[in-house]
Amino acid sequence: MNSGVTGRSEPLKFRKLDDNTYETSYKPTQPGNYTVNLQYGGGHIAKSPFKVKYKQVYVWDDVENMVSV
Repeated sequence: MNSGVTGRSEPLKFRKLDDNTYETSYKPTQPGNYTVNLQYGGGHIAKSPFKVKYKQVYVWDDVENMVSV
């Protein structure tokens, strides 16, 4: 299985669920628009490439400080 994220190099994690199913995830390091390409056997899987928009999110922690998540 091949994978790639255009624009920036990001690590992807893969987990085999069964003989025909894999799960993948990644977390960008910077906000922005991404294209995720997933290929198997030399061709894109169904609906690949995927367009993803990642936004920075801030929340309040237990001591009322704003932190990035």
